[in-house]
This record gives sequence, structure tokens and C-alpha cells, in this order.
Amino acid sequence: MAAAKRRTGTQSVQRISAILREVAIHNHRGLSSTEVAEIVDLHYPTAHRLLRCLVNEGFLQKEPKTKCYLLGPMTYELGLTARQHLTVRAAWRPTLVDVAKMTGDSAFLIARSHLDTICLERVNGRFASERVTLAVGDRRPLGVGAASIAILSLLPDDEVASIVRSNTARYRKHEQVSGAELRALVQRAREQGYALRDGPVSGARALSVAYRNPRNAEEITAVSVSGMTRRFTPRRQREIARHLINEVRWTQS
Repeated sequence: MAAAKRRTGTQSVQRISAILREVAIHNHRGLSSTEVAEIVDLHYPTAHRLLRCLVNEGFLQKEPKTKCYLLGPMTYELGLTARQHLTVRAAWRPTLVDVAKMTGDSAFLIARSHLDTICLERVNGRFASERVTLAVGDRRPLGVGAASIAILSLLPDDEVASIVRSNTARYRKHEQVSGAELRALVQRAREQGYALRDGPVSGARALSVAYRNPRNAEEITAVSVSGMTRRFTPRRQREIARHLINEVRWTQS
């Protein structure tokens, strides 16, 4: 029985690997589920089930118009993790250095990853706090933290509602916040142009501004400043927000 389970598990991994390789080869146009089944030599129901799973996990994405499958954001993020010199990090790092120097606090680059966010870069300022524990590579459910709120503020209401529903159970492990409270935070971020949220560790606070790439709607990043709560006075919050908004605009202009 155990040997049979191992064979089944290995077979599943091999099938998934084959699907990802073939989609990567044809990523310039994508592959339909029928084409995937034929190329990888799978029964259509099996191919369809695996494709749906890969989409749910972010390894593939389905193009709405053609219904073809393309590589998803998770494959990109894994590639970023594997490589040291990352284009996206290189593009944003001067901004983070400037923000950390100006504020004295820690500056972060956060990106959306399907139902999560991932920290791509961190630059510490001279007043960096040990209470700010987010590190490069850390993932959080989309909806947890200032960067998540800023990112959600750029999405349509129906997509926000779908994400909140999907992540509700996960929020309990991070923050005791309801869906209604999250939607209110998102609306406030839209009105202000930035998001403000207390950190998971008492005494820490973060302010974040998000940016959506006009050439790739799936690429949404946020620049955040995190530090001691006492340093985030109302006046200083407004100053940091203005600086972040200007920096994001300048970086992507």
C-alpha cells in the first residue's frame, strides 16, 4: 500500500512537471487544456484537474480570451528566489534606499502573489527597529499588513471580496479582523492614497503605497515604511505618504 502511494505521488509530480515544461515552451501563446492533455499524454479529466490545481496555486494562469494556460506568478517568484540579481528588485532598490534614508526606518518592496504577498526586498534605515520582523522571502495572506491593504485598494470590489472570502480562515492566524473591517480599510486606503496598519508585533506600524504596472495588470507592488509606532505621528505619516507617492511615481515614470 505504501509503495503504491509513493508511485502515485511520484507520478503526480512527473505529470505536473511535464505540464509546466510544456506550458513554458509554448508560453508565447499558451496551451489549451485539450492540447495539454494530448502533448503530455493524459486523459482530459486528469489534465483538467491538474491544470485547475496549478492555477489555484498560482503556478499557471488562464488567459480569459483564449482560455489558454500560461505560466503564473508563482513560477516567476520562484525564479526570483533562485536568482540573486533580480530585475524587479534592481529597479526598485534605489527607491527603497532613498526612502530608508529619508525616513530613517525600514523600507520594503512587497509584491502580490495570487492570494498572498511576498517581500522581495528590505533596506534598513538608521532607526530600524527589531520589532519589524518582515524579511525578504516572507509571505503573508493578501489582506494582512499595510502593503496588502494598499495592493487590495487597486483591485475592483468583486476581486477584493473574492480574495477576502478565500483568505478568511487564514486571517485568524495573523490578525483578528473581519471581512467588513478589511473592506473598510481598503476603502480608506483608496481615499487617502496610502494604507496604514499596525504591525503584528506591538509597537510597530507600517505605511504603504501600491503601484500597478500599466503594461502588466497582474504585476502589483507596494513600497512600505515600517518602524516604531511612536515615530508615526499624524504629521509625519502625511510626510511619509507624500514622499512614497512621489517616489513611486518617479520610479515608474
